[in-house]
Amino acid sequence: MVETTSTSTQVMPWFDGNDCLGSMHSVLPKDTANIAQGVSTYGPWEYVGYLDDLFYNAWMTAAQTGNMGLCGGLMVTAFATRVAFMPLAIYSQSVGHKMKLLAPDTD
Repeated sequence: MVETTSTSTQVMPWFDGNDCLGSMHSVLPKDTANIAQGVSTYGPWEYVGYLDDLFYNAWMTAAQTGNMGLCGGLMVTAFATRVAFMPLAIYSQSVGHKMKLLAPDTD
């Protein structure tokens, strides 16, 4: 069986299945060869969608497999999520502190 693609999939769409929130992807350039085949172009919203799915599934796994219930699973997953992003937060705070120390005195 031979697959045919229509001409509408060869032009760059304003909204497609890769766009999770339907806002930012309308202005980002896309590779139309990937869209016609259904392969993700991995923009910023795909990353947000991946993290959302990852943390939700971690919550449900902790709640069901760990026998913690929804509240206990949410607390464990929230703590693990904060710990996962803690190095980025610490680095951002340290850079901000360095920038404040480098600022000229305004006294």
